[in-house]
Amino acid sequence: ERTLFRAAERTIMLWRDTDEYVHRLGIATDKQVWIPHVVDPRLYDGLPEYADHEPPFTVMYLGSLVESMALDVVLDAARILLTAGRSDIRIVLIGGGSERSRLVSRAHELHLSNVEIREPVPKAEVPKVLASADCFLCCTRRLPVYRYGLSMSKTGEYLMAGRPVVFAGE
Repeated sequence: ERTLFRAAERTIMLWRDTDEYVHRLGIATDKQVWIPHVVDPRLYDGLPEYADHEPPFTVMYLGSLVESMALDVVLDAARILLTAGRSDIRIVLIGGGSERSRLVSRAHELHLSNVEIREPVPKAEVPKVLASADCFLCCTRRLPVYRYGLSMSKTGEYLMAGRPVVFAGE
């Protein structure tokens, strides 16, 4: 990491306020540029305003299925809902990533009939897919890297879709 920082003419950071981190590596902070995630609002033109959908109530996560997203907590919540007889709530996880196959296996082992894990969708289809949800979910694990802030493109997409967002984490 230090070698790459030193060799780079510029370093693009997706988190703001990373000067302290880069400085600790002995790297000049004037070489870094913060570029936040952005959402193309034109993709959301014509997206219908939210209206109650037919049951079940759909909670959706769309993004990378990776360890930092604490999706095991989501599967645990799905099991609690099933145990409580709440078949009126379903959880849809959409994406690829290092944890995808493990999460699919765990959902199957737990017989989570209220969980659907779908393949990733192309960026152009994201607004249409998000329109089918009643709310969105972003659940993060406590990790040292997050002390510099969060930079998740999914939150911008969620907000553009005009649905509530449940955010869990520090």
